[in-house]
Amino acid sequence: MNHDIFISYSSKQKSIADGVCHYLEENGFKCWMAPRDIPVGSEYGDLIEEAIKTSKVVILVFSQAASVSKWVKGEINIAFSNDKPILPFRVDNTELTGALNLMLNQMHWIDAFPHFADKLPALLNSIFGLIAKSESQETINKFSIISPSEQDCPKGAINGIFSVSPTKRVYFSPGNLQYCPYKYKTEYCKVTGSWRFAKKQYEIIGADNGKISSSLISHRVDLYEIGNKGWIDLFGWGTGGNPTKRTKWPIRYRGFSDWGHIFNGNLDYWHWHTLSIKEWMYVFNNRYTASGVRYAKAFVNNVNGVMIFPDDWDASNILFKRINYDCIEHDNNCFVKNTISVQEWDAFEKAGVVFLPAAGWRHGTQVYNAGICGHYWSATPYNLVRAYNICIDFGAIDFNYYERCYGKSVRLVCSVEDRH
Repeated sequence: MNHDIFISYSSKQKSIADGVCHYLEENGFKCWMAPRDIPVGSEYGDLIEEAIKTSKVVILVFSQAASVSKWVKGEINIAFSNDKPILPFRVDNTELTGALNLMLNQMHWIDAFPHFADKLPALLNSIFGLIAKSESQETINKFSIISPSEQDCPKGAINGIFSVSPTKRVYFSPGNLQYCPYKYKTEYCKVTGSWRFAKKQYEIIGADNGKISSSLISHRVDLYEIGNKGWIDLFGWGTGGNPTKRTKWPIRYRGFSDWGHIFNGNLDYWHWHTLSIKEWMYVFNNRYTASGVRYAKAFVNNVNGVMIFPDDWDASNILFKRINYDCIEHDNNCFVKNTISVQEWDAFEKAGVVFLPAAGWRHGTQVYNAGICGHYWSATPYNLVRAYNICIDFGAIDFNYYERCYGKSVRLVCSVEDRH
């Protein structure tokens, strides 16, 4: 059997279990659930027991019906006896009783009623944490702590290595992605339809993104004249092939054209691409680092954002004690607790630290909260009109989904292992 998750449920909640399964498999996990994965004519009991024993996590879709189901009780007993992580996903207000209470009363619960779909992102995030804990520490150490000196870092990339899964590491691009849509050569844009990375990690375009347009009249830009020397850095989802798209209709962003393809084949042999939401979550929540610290909010050159520390970031680094890691959620001062000057930031960057500036977001031609809050796209769709992103604001780093028509930041990566 080749699966990550076993789903235990009562047949009366099959539609909910199917929804959970579909969502998790859309996000890269392989699920096992009866009767879907039981071949015709096979013995239920033997296959279910094997599926539980070979799973990494067991999800219990808990309800009143599940609380009295002999099948559910048996499945949870097998999982408990084999030390499998169990994640109860409660879809009504039924309380634990009896044997289930003895086995699960110390478990972390997710209350998913009245609308279970609203809690699916929280379920996904919890699964990442449980699976990361179940991974062999030896395997994580082997793959995560790699000195950048052992790899020829691509030209211009940040010289730090970041794990995005137990077996994959990446370098980050030197800044957010920017585009110049001029159709003629200008003082600032020497190539028609120019792309580049920001010159500094803390650099953002800001309000001038509201002037996004590809329309020209007699070699002059129209009333949406592109500002900030011709560059924009907030893009609708998957607009690598059409970066100036600004329509507010999410349904018109149905295809995903990865922004990384614009560089591939032109910058050495590195394959630039956008991280999936699963990989973004791993960077922030599950990655093994030498110090145990993965990120901290910061205020760099008067811009809010988040510093992400490389896998080998540890207490022996002279810069380690410069950072206040106690950034409380929903704290209005969480960014300025780590106020970093330009001169100080240069030292952090040389140590391989990545900074994701809060560049705001755009809706149509309106730009909001530039330098204060921000969003970064992932490559993962949620449905036909929404896609996943990460959110940087005064609360916790959040992983959610928005309509694809919103203009958000893009930060590309290239894999340490895979060259093309």
